[in-house]
Amino acid sequence: MGAALEVEDSIQNSINIFPNPTKVIVNFSDEIIGVKIFDISGKALLQFNITRQAADISNLIKAVTSSI
Repeated sequence: MGAALEVEDSIQNSINIFPNPTKVIVNFSDEIIGVKIFDISGKALLQFNITRQAADISNLIKAVTSSI
């Protein structure tokens, strides 16, 4: 009757970001390979694609952000 849906299993790792709030350096609880930081309107403020455990955000203006 209807088509069967298949869902592929995936494993999500949890990364802690600290300190929050911060003005200079944001740290990650594990090594990451990339980060994108967005402001509340969805504009990308910072992006990097190299392996690291911290990011310098001192050049960003004070704003509400989220990361994915």
